[in-house]
Amino acid sequence: MHTLELFHGHCTSVGYALFQEKEKKIIRRDLTGANMEMNIKNAKKRGENIYEKEYVEEEPRLAFLLDTTGKALDPEVPTAKFALQCPTVIAECTYLGAEMKSEAKKRNHIYWPELRPLVLQSARQNAATRARAEAAKGENESKNTGPVETSAESASPVLQSGARAEAAEGEKEIKNAGSAIENKVVTWVLVHFSLRYSDDDIKNAGSAIENKMPLLLPRAGKNPRNPRQTSRNAQEIWLDPRI
Repeated sequence: MHTLELFHGHCTSVGYALFQEKEKKIIRRDLTGANMEMNIKNAKKRGENIYEKEYVEEEPRLAFLLDTTGKALDPEVPTAKFALQCPTVIAECTYLGAEMKSEAKKRNHIYWPELRPLVLQSARQNAATRARAEAAKGENESKNTGPVETSAESASPVLQSGARAEAAEGEKEIKNAGSAIENKVVTWVLVHFSLRYSDDDIKNAGSAIENKMPLLLPRAGKNPRNPRQTSRNAQEIWLDPRI
């Protein structure tokens, strides 16, 4: 686990990036050297395991970003470089509209327009990846079984071209937003919405990507700190159901 610098301002705040170590087998070190071949042969005769485990190359899994400002997503900041290598990112999305920019800056939180280019880029990259996978699957089936009738999604060059165009458009939007960082996120989990927003408010904010990453809303409940307000479970999730 790596701790990540966050930028809440009102108090010290850190995020986390979880990595998983990859395991590989190597020849036991005591068997290596000039006589390695003979050592291995003798060890096998004795019924010994000639391998030992070595942990190498951490593989990114999950990043957690809150409480913080959008600076955590700045490509010049190490936090973003770590977080956007993870396939799943849990990030705050306290405010929705562009009109909340000053409020977000004042209270040191992230607002939706700062996240939208990255989330949209992820959605388009996912669509392009699926299109390539489906096309490859269709080609393999054709090779193994001869000409087969394939769906438009799996075989259409037009669709494949469209997916590539969407991915490119996402990249362009990222650059226009001032971020050239590599984005490997597959799933975004958006949390920490202000209680001023209803489920419909959040759904409308995500309408630009809803077709690719439908919004799943948790059940509503009472806010224990204010019974007159409705609170939601911890997570509001934009999720691609085919992942």
